[in-house]
Amino acid sequence: MNKKPPFIFITCSIIIALLTGSLQATKKFPLENLEKPGNITIDDKQIYIADGTQIRIYSLDGIKPVRVFGRRGEGPQEFKTESELDIRLGNGFLLVEGDDKLSFFRKDGGFIGERRFPPGFHKFVPIGKQFLATGARNVGNKRIGTLNLMGSNLKVKKEILRKTRTKTTKRPFLAA
Repeated sequence: MNKKPPFIFITCSIIIALLTGSLQATKKFPLENLEKPGNITIDDKQIYIADGTQIRIYSLDGIKPVRVFGRRGEGPQEFKTESELDIRLGNGFLLVEGDDKLSFFRKDGGFIGERRFPPGFHKFVPIGKQFLATGARNVGNKRIGTLNLMGSNLKVKKEILRKTRTKTTKRPFLAA
């Protein structure tokens, strides 16, 4: 028996509420075939859902499936199963972060390319042809968290913010 997790219906209700400006969504849309839904990103026409090693695209018009791309593996357009994929919108493209690489796709799911990023960096946010990214590293008994402006070559152009804490501190990085 293949049960659909109830949070999928809740998530769709929240998305519809946000898009319509109402906190009371009256219609629920079942999202078929989702197995391990994770990160969700929305633009003006589509919903992009990370689902295990795949990205599923649904139209906002009736929440209809449009395309599925990605697969298990370590090559181009492939993602490891144990990683959670983050999806972000760039200027005309999707950025999928996972497995120490950034994968670029057109909004229709067509593959553009991918690049490995340096260890210790994550949460890349596209800004034009550059990125904001957080970094973390250990130095002695200290943990250093940074917010960085990265060039298109994924090298640090400028460190914008630095927070240092002892390794025993339980607060999240970059928290005030």
